[in-house]
Amino acid sequence: MPGRRCAGSERAHGGVPSRVVAHYAWALWLAGPVVATALAAVWTWWRGRPAKVPGPKRAMAEHHAYLEALRQTAVATGDARHDERKAAAQARRSPSVPRQARSTVTR
Repeated sequence: MPGRRCAGSERAHGGVPSRVVAHYAWALWLAGPVVATALAAVWTWWRGRPAKVPGPKRAMAEHHAYLEALRQTAVATGDARHDERKAAAQARRSPSVPRQARSTVTR
């Protein structure tokens, strides 16, 4: 039959003509970045939504916790502060390295 072509010459994958695939190849290359941008936009919108307004019971509980935190002292006073600094300095010093004498040279 002279007018008949080979089965694979006109059709590419899954029965789609190869000229259609070639015609829309730009769309396949563009689909990845477009989908990624759309997902990033949706994720950004979702994360940027304002927080829900708490109910009265939860709001009062959070307010009482805030007031309790204000009642506690934030800074240690007196010798306790000195002891904390000394303990922190000792924690930083390596026990395997012997302590060296300080230089007495002054400028």
